[in-house]
Amino acid sequence: MYRSVKAALVVGLSVSLVTAVGAAGAHAFPDEQTAVVDLTIQADFLAVSPSGDRVYVSSQGNGSGALTTVDTATNTKTNELTGPFAGLRLTGVGVSPSGSQVYTVSSGSPYKFWVVDSATYTSLGYSLGSASQPYEIAVTPNGQKAYVGYLGGTTVSVMNLASPANNPPTVPVGTEPRYLAVSPDGTRVYVSNYASDSVSVINTSTDTVVATVSNVGDGPEGIRVTPDGSRVYVANSNDNTVSVIRTSDNTKTDTINMIAGSAPRRIAISPDGTEVAVASSGIADQVQVIRTSDNTLASPVTVTAPLSIAYESTGTSPAYVTSWDPGRLRLLKYSAPTPPTGVTGVPGSGKVTVSWKPPTLIQGAPPITGYT
Repeated sequence: MYRSVKAALVVGLSVSLVTAVGAAGAHAFPDEQTAVVDLTIQADFLAVSPSGDRVYVSSQGNGSGALTTVDTATNTKTNELTGPFAGLRLTGVGVSPSGSQVYTVSSGSPYKFWVVDSATYTSLGYSLGSASQPYEIAVTPNGQKAYVGYLGGTTVSVMNLASPANNPPTVPVGTEPRYLAVSPDGTRVYVSNYASDSVSVINTSTDTVVATVSNVGDGPEGIRVTPDGSRVYVANSNDNTVSVIRTSDNTKTDTINMIAGSAPRRIAISPDGTEVAVASSGIADQVQVIRTSDNTLASPVTVTAPLSIAYESTGTSPAYVTSWDPGRLRLLKYSAPTPPTGVTGVPGSGKVTVSWKPPTLIQGAPPITGYT
């Protein structure tokens, strides 16, 4: 089966629509690009608000960092906060469960954790007291804590969001704890230790490591927990694999071989838990998709220079991808394609219903033996 995929391309200050035909992928990851928002400053991490009405993107470039807000209803940039971040690089982004606060971290001296009011865009920065550059943020579902990973060092910081303060306490983990993910019930934080090839499991009640999964893969980076909390997926950028960890006993149960040379780095899991989307830094213009039912690869999706991926948790759950293509830095919004007239079905289900009216044949014409 083939289907038409519509893509919006930004050229200069104009937007052009083009149509391309490609093989239908056996997956539910949205493969119709419905919007492109030009961010003007190099995009990095992103987070979707709990209500799905905003996407927040961290950026750095042109000598200044920025926290950009995109309205998902209009697909427009509504705010670009740069003042507090002059000369800084922003990386990880998180949002409070209520959506009232946005969190990010910055380079500079000292490294800081920032709390931004999502209504007024006022901000306060708190020194992390670390010698390593902060990277990703993971916020607990109850909104009480934020955990911060680093590009170096051997600790993770724990910020009390009810009363943020300078020099928050830390938890010893592995080396270069770059990425983190919180379990859906908020009881565990999973930390990928890039230089230790391991994943540390933190008990959020005591902020102590209760388990370490060793030899998880070479260079573990992006890490996420399935919505039911049963499995953790972690991308290993140095050996082109994604590992699967069973959370009941913190055991690695599967290793998924990705496309050779793809260097999988950042990942996201669909709200229904059926798929893992993987941004590949080694292969340009591609997001790989893993079916969680059997941990096999579905058809990849063409995405220009993908960096970070996030899904909405409500509604039809479109996916958002930050992209850095040559000379243009963008946020791409992907949502499920609309079936053409006469065809109904759920994208990714493998089933479609086609309604049609048989043509009137001319007497003596050859019979119809098939359709394409």
